[in-house]
Amino acid sequence: MKKKLILFRSKYGSTKEYIKELAERIDGDCVISDAKKFSGNLKDYNPIILGSCTYMGRILIVDFIKENKKILKNRKIYLFVVGVFPEDNEASKQSFELIPEEIRKNLLGYRKLPGRINITKLNFFERMILKITRAKVEDLVDYSQIDLVIEDLKESGLL
Repeated sequence: MKKKLILFRSKYGSTKEYIKELAERIDGDCVISDAKKFSGNLKDYNPIILGSCTYMGRILIVDFIKENKKILKNRKIYLFVVGVFPEDNEASKQSFELIPEEIRKNLLGYRKLPGRINITKLNFFERMILKITRAKVEDLVDYSQIDLVIEDLKESGLL
């Protein structure tokens, strides 16, 4: 049986925190890695759970997905993303559409989890964008949302 792989991209830490919570609750052999640092062979893993923050209207792990599209389209994949806008928000829908269609249509599950904006970690440019867009600076992270991800994984046969 192949090992489970959890790959993530986190900008300011919320996604990484969700990944830690998920990893503590998954049974069995599991490898966890930042997608930017992953050096293994994706063919050695099934399923692959992807977690990513959204940043400036993009799901950051999409670049990794595009680079590895040929392999990933033949894997069992679940994706969750973290951000301050809810899943039904137009910006969230647009960021989801940036995932290549052949990957999107084969996802065994997708969920958007609430994130946070921590102004102390933002650079000058990011703070200016917040000011211009009048975005709320708030912490919406809710670790109980991992229950929904685990439920999704079980329902899709990935756990």
